[in-house]
Amino acid sequence: TDVATAGHHPAEGRRRGDSSGPTDGGDQRQVTGHHPDLEVAVDRRAERLLRAGIAAMAVVTLVGLALLRPGDGDPAPDGAPFAVDHADATIVGFSLAPCAGTRPEDDIDCFEYDIEVTSGPTAGERASFQQAVSEGGVDLDPGDRIVVGYTADAPETARYVFVDFQRHVPLLVLTVLFVAAVVALGRWQGVRALVGAGAAVALLAWYLLPALLEGATPLPVALVSASAIAFVAI
Repeated sequence: TDVATAGHHPAEGRRRGDSSGPTDGGDQRQVTGHHPDLEVAVDRRAERLLRAGIAAMAVVTLVGLALLRPGDGDPAPDGAPFAVDHADATIVGFSLAPCAGTRPEDDIDCFEYDIEVTSGPTAGERASFQQAVSEGGVDLDPGDRIVVGYTADAPETARYVFVDFQRHVPLLVLTVLFVAAVVALGRWQGVRALVGAGAAVALLAWYLLPALLEGATPLPVALVSASAIAFVAI
């Protein structure tokens, strides 16, 4: 015969859950989710110390930039590399002639290039300069646009020297393409990177290098420059 059993099946306890009664662990309760009181609090004291340190570093950097800034400096002596002005010019002709300071019987020839200066204080002037005849030398032809160095107090035959070809347009095109690629790929982060890179180059060109050329102590100038670049870039 079927016997009716009293009580409840063990599975019922599992279906009802164990949260209604005490567990083997005593008064422990399972907590789900998170409570604001359990959030990790920010150490306000450490934050204040960090902000104070950054502010102090910024002040020291500004003071250092002001104290170590390059001045006008003494004018460079005549004939020194830094006394040379640069100007654009165009080759209008050339010929083979004895090198300056030699005699025809020495049989030492140079290319003598005739130029028309197109920029700078002597714009519009016709002049010439010499280049030694040698293998692997720079090949200049009429119509080439070049950059020349000009020293006003030098002898007439040595006032102009060849420096380089004019590269303004190619460099400008490459710069525009580079900036466009960085902005297209990096968006605002790319713009920030460009600003930081530009500031770094400007600081190196108009602060660090002139200060070093004037004889400033390299270590403090380098530290101040690096700190300023870090503030701008970060």
